[in-house]
Amino acid sequence: MIRFECGCIALSDDESVAGKRLIVRSCDTDGRDDEYSMYFRDMSGKTFEKVSTADRLEIITALSRLVHEGYKFRTIKQLLQGA
Repeated sequence: MIRFECGCIALSDDESVAGKRLIVRSCDTDGRDDEYSMYFRDMSGKTFEKVSTADRLEIITALSRLVHEGYKFRTIKQLLQGA
């Protein structure tokens, strides 16, 4: 993971799609739980540095929690629709 000068965090420093990086945490979030996302953003010309191990672990843990919460929500939704 890398952190750009603006604060955006992307998954990798050596991969891009059509010149855009896969952003997992945007610099322009307001700090709520929805600060994590996945979308491509043009980061051309911006400098970056590697994210520390501690920060990577924090981000991976948060993303994992969001995925698990999504699965729980889907299970509850399916149960309610079957009722």
